[in-house]
Amino acid sequence: MTVQDAFKTLREIRETSLATVDENGNPQVRIIETMLTDESGVYFVTARGKEVYEQLEHSKKAAMVGLSKD
Repeated sequence: MTVQDAFKTLREIRETSLATVDENGNPQVRIIETMLTDESGVYFVTARGKEVYEQLEHSKKAAMVGLSKD
């Protein structure tokens, strides 16, 4: 599967779950919408003041999942 194939699938799903961990190692999951992609990866939008932004900056790790209706 190419990055473009993955992006197309994510856009069809529209909303996916993004999981990170907080400063205590507790899982945090939120629904996000995938915005765009290029050969480097998949991009979504968040604000710098949100916890998810701080968690991504701190750990540099996340998990994403979405369920297709097919």
